[in-house]
Amino acid sequence: MRSQLCTGVRKPRRLLLCIFVLLAARTGFSSIQVFPTRIELSDEQRVANISVRHRGNQPGQYRIDAVFYRMTPDGTMAVVEDAKPEERPLSKFLRFSPRQTTLPPNLEQVIRVIVAPPKDLPEGDYRAHLHFVPGSEAEPDTGAAAPSGKKKIRIALDAKLALAIPVIFHHGSPLSKTSLTGLKAITNADKQLAFWVELNSEGKGYPYGDFYSVFTPKGGAPVELGWARGVASYLPKRVVSFPFAMPAGMTTLAHGKLRLEFREHRNDNEAKVFSFAETEIP
Repeated sequence: MRSQLCTGVRKPRRLLLCIFVLLAARTGFSSIQVFPTRIELSDEQRVANISVRHRGNQPGQYRIDAVFYRMTPDGTMAVVEDAKPEERPLSKFLRFSPRQTTLPPNLEQVIRVIVAPPKDLPEGDYRAHLHFVPGSEAEPDTGAAAPSGKKKIRIALDAKLALAIPVIFHHGSPLSKTSLTGLKAITNADKQLAFWVELNSEGKGYPYGDFYSVFTPKGGAPVELGWARGVASYLPKRVVSFPFAMPAGMTTLAHGKLRLEFREHRNDNEAKVFSFAETEIP
């Protein structure tokens, strides 16, 4: 999945929140590795463990916070401190320990996460992100001028390298119904051939799944264009766009039908198709 630059961050968090990574598999980011990279809790399963591994050459310190990311219609995520009740924030219901840890190189720490909702909580999916912020190993800034400004730059960069993973709490039996509209093939900003579609959802559940694309030329056999895995939506409508994995020797789409499916997130052929869209390519 792609990385997204956090925008709209309030001034007190300017040095803390810069890079937000949405992950669908075990992935290292900077010197920290977290697994799993998505937590799903429910009324029957209210406890989860997260393994945090430090991959640096020197001991590393990390602080863990529960934050709320607001999604915009283009899929961008930004940290906000004023989440509305209708957005169903989970942060205040999360308990986790430890909240800070110092790890030697290549050792792990288990973070225990517990959701403790109130008894009168309305049915629905609730969400938050656990934010892992590395501490700076630089000496405290005494105000003395650093040669060529290197010290201050290092502190700022260390503070900005952070990783966040989503935590979803399924309360009751929330349902969501999805549909895909406006499907088209585009050339994105990186000059890659990509799909563009609107992901619509109804209900109090948050859609999460994989996009599968296939192109069938007129008179020919279907050609798989690849996957975009681990896509979530927290809005009634958001835009999703990912480049195709074009087969060798194929540089464009013409004279055929493009089909896009939004499927259950699983790595086998039994994945349920939630919704699909098709469009003719002239």
